[in-house]
Amino acid sequence: MPVSYGSTTTPKGRNVYRTESTGEVTDVHAREYSQKVTKEAIGLPLLAVIRRGVDMSAAARKEFSSISAGTGEQAIGVMAFVVESAPLRVMMSFIFKVIGMTPKMFSEETEALAFIDAELDRQTPQ
Repeated sequence: MPVSYGSTTTPKGRNVYRTESTGEVTDVHAREYSQKVTKEAIGLPLLAVIRRGVDMSAAARKEFSSISAGTGEQAIGVMAFVVESAPLRVMMSFIFKVIGMTPKMFSEETEALAFIDAELDRQTPQ
């Protein structure tokens, strides 16, 4: 399957909803992604890993552009995207701009997890 779903933890031990995309991603996969993430990642940080060589169809890009991060109690928490391919990173930036989201993008998973910890530290009142 081109998209897998699971969890991981940050260096500080916080739970993170993690997705990983590989291979050919179609509109069917994008719809499934939208449904799963908007149900399962609510209130959690999201780490989306997009491996080098992902082939995202035009229909998948269109489907991804309709995804929302939600609001209020239905919102996804901090988002970090690891995009291993520079051209794919540019395309993902465009999709995010279209849907009004500005997740942080990284080339390494360790950097993304450190960012999630830093953002959660910043958001947590001392």
